[in-house]
Amino acid sequence: MSILAPELTFNSFSTVRSRCSVRGAGAKAYFEVEIKSLGSSPQFGFCSPDFTANPDYQSRGTGDDADSWGVDGQRVLSWHNGNNPFGSEWRAGDIIGFAVNLGDGDATAGQFLVSYNGDFASPYGVAFDLPPGLPAIYASLTAGSGRYNWNLGGLRAFRYAPPSPDYQAFAAVAAAP
Repeated sequence: MSILAPELTFNSFSTVRSRCSVRGAGAKAYFEVEIKSLGSSPQFGFCSPDFTANPDYQSRGTGDDADSWGVDGQRVLSWHNGNNPFGSEWRAGDIIGFAVNLGDGDATAGQFLVSYNGDFASPYGVAFDLPPGLPAIYASLTAGSGRYNWNLGGLRAFRYAPPSPDYQAFAAVAAAP
């Protein structure tokens, strides 16, 4: 599956979600977002099949509920049914990497990892432990404003490597709904 790296422009607080999802125990995927122009309230990450993406203005976005997980480099927070301090401030030109490991099934939790310009070290790295048995996960971006290049893999190479060689491009391991 080939996915181009679209430029996304947000003009109101809205959410986009990938059409395809990563599924199954042991699945490991990676994608990148390039900050072209940092706007308000960027909450980028992943969501479960139970999350409802809102292309029009809504008061909730990626990480604002129990079915999604996001990080925000404007307010320097992680989001999942509330927020906590995480990461550092993002600037135009930064590349934020997003890696997901769905774990090994019902007994083993997965993880959501984040890199800043290719570096998974603190204050980045593991953003969340994901619940065991998560059947699928989608890439998800919410913002109030700003421009971002979203690269799920495919025709455009990643700028930075995922956390380990067993992670593949999101587009390469994703399945249609």
